[in-house]
Amino acid sequence: EISKPEGGFFIWIKLPTGTDQKRLLALAVQSRVQYTAGAAFFPNGGGERHIRLAFSYEPPEKCYEGARLMARAILAARS
Repeated sequence: EISKPEGGFFIWIKLPTGTDQKRLLALAVQSRVQYTAGAAFFPNGGGERHIRLAFSYEPPEKCYEGARLMARAILAARS
């Protein structure tokens, strides 16, 4: 599940149930894609199945490639 940006420079992704987040992190690092774990943005708890991807720094082509790499990593990290 992916949020549609509404004025910000990032998107939220709700990870599928069963995603191994340690494996996802390793795969993302290997693919050179950075994200922030969603729990960092929920001070009262929550966000454990969410990640936030920023897209303001890179040109569109790099963002599209990063999205493809992230999708592959998420699929590979599902247990």
